[in-house]
This record gives sequence, structure tokens and C-alpha cells, in this order.
Amino acid sequence: MRAIRALDIAVAATALLRETVDPIERQTRPPDGVVIVAPSQADFCSAGESTLQPELVLSPKGLCRQHNLALEVLVGWADVVLFLDDDFVMAPGYCAAPPRSFRLRPNRPDPNCRLLPKGTRETFAGATRGPEPMKRLAIAAAAAVLLATFPALAAPPLVAPTFAVPISAKGPGFRLQPLGPALVKIDFDAYMSSVAHLQKTFTRSTEWPHAGISDADALLDMQTEAGRFQRRESFAYSVLTPDGKRERGCVYVQPSPVPGYDAVVRIWVTKAEYDAGFDRQLAAWAHRWIARKWSFKKVAWPGRDIPWAEWDALTKAR
Repeated sequence: MRAIRALDIAVAATALLRETVDPIERQTRPPDGVVIVAPSQADFCSAGESTLQPELVLSPKGLCRQHNLALEVLVGWADVVLFLDDDFVMAPGYCAAPPRSFRLRPNRPDPNCRLLPKGTRETFAGATRGPEPMKRLAIAAAAAVLLATFPALAAPPLVAPTFAVPISAKGPGFRLQPLGPALVKIDFDAYMSSVAHLQKTFTRSTEWPHAGISDADALLDMQTEAGRFQRRESFAYSVLTPDGKRERGCVYVQPSPVPGYDAVVRIWVTKAEYDAGFDRQLAAWAHRWIARKWSFKKVAWPGRDIPWAEWDALTKAR
């Protein structure tokens, strides 16, 4: 991910515009650029004096015109764009959430939309989690819309074309199976049984898992994981009991966001399994499995071989 730009699409009172820009300066992860689109110089008010050095763009009135002009400015530059109305005030960690979300859930589909002449929004079929989640997001964010502005480039394969990716594996009291739609219910039951535990030990965030995950969300997640596995971009495995009736956790083999590592391996287990000591057992087994069955020379194990503070610093510095 190269950059995050925060776009302030301003069409209302100029006093509110500066009130929107000021909190951006206080973001824990500052945006890499800011673009402000407004119908007149007077509308910019003092926003141009911000230390963020925003790019000021004049546009005819009309939300669609302003949004589309902002996108034209950003073509080929940004990976993620945050659209803000002029009366939306960002929480301090607002800009930090998208890159953290994509690092933690790299399979997350890109929510794309296009602006229609009358200002309505049409969701591309198969590109988002469906119109309702987007609608909830728009309402919750007070007319702020989070979207990826451009279709993501196809991720390169994580392994060589000749490498035989393991499609199964067995350990003491468990077996691995690639995540996919067939496991949607068993996977859902596992992580929903341990929401607070996983937010603390795995994602270190309330973004996933959370109580609002719908059946449709869960299914799309499984479809995306299966697609990435098929394209050899990343590999997610369910850790099942030998009879396949219960999921004990998951193992993810993913591209590294930090140069110098061939891959990142991340593991979670349910709260009950963690309390029973299975986390340590699975991690030890996974280290041996990766070393013996995969072709990577250097693998990152965030939160295990690499302390979280060190890994966070590495990802932030890239």
C-alpha cells in the first residue's frame, strides 16, 4: 500500500471546513496527502494554511462533480482514499484504521463504488460486502465514505509456479484444511465464540471479529480466502479437530509488508483452546511445518518470534 489520502469534499460553510482539516493534523497515522475540492477560493478559507499542505482544487458545485474531480487528481497515486464531508470530524486513529485493517485482513475485498449523475451510489456486484454494509458505514460515519478508489492490482503469487502448496496437513489432535465456503459455519462459530480474546491476541483491534459480522460477511470472507489460495497470493488454513466437526483456530501464510521477509505466518486459536495451552502447541508445530514443507528462506512471526512493538515499528517504517 503506497499511500492514504484524505479528501475533504467541501460544499458547506467554510468555518466547518477548517474544523474538519485541523483534526487531520492530529492523526496518529497522518495521511500522505490531502486534497480539498471546493467551488470557490472563499470556500477554502484558511484550510490552505494547514501544516498538511493540502492540494486545493476548484470545482463547480455538485457532490458528484467534486468527488469525481478529486479522483481524477489521484489517478495512479493513492491506494486508499478517505472521503470526508466538511462537517465530519475524524477520530485520532481514523487514518490508521485502513492500513491496519488491510494488514490484518489482506483478503478484505476492495469496496468500490461509482458516482451516478443524480448523486446516488451504485455498488459493483461482487466488489463489496453488499449495499447494506456500505449504507450502514455511510450513516455511521456521518456521510463519510471509505472506499478504495481504484481496482487493486492483482497481487503477485507468494510462491513459485512449481511449488506444490500443501492442501492438507496433520498434527497431534488436529488437521489443516484450506479455508473456503464449505467451512463458513464452522469458522464463524469458532471466531464468534472468542471475539474479545481474538481482538486482544490476534488482531489487537475491534475491527475483527465483532458482533456485527453477518452470515453474508462470513461467506464473502471464505470466498475471498479461497480465491487468494487458488491464485497463490496467500494461504489460509482452518485448524480442525480430526473429525472435522470443530475449528480450533486458523493458520495464515501471507505476503510480508516488511522487506526482507519471504512471508508472514500468523495464528489464532479460540479462547478455550488458548486456555488449554493449544496456542503454544500449534505455534511450535507450525514452525516445523513451515520450515519443512514451504520454500521460504526467512519468515516473520509477528507477536511470537518478533515482539509486536518491534513489528509495528517495522511496518510503520516501510
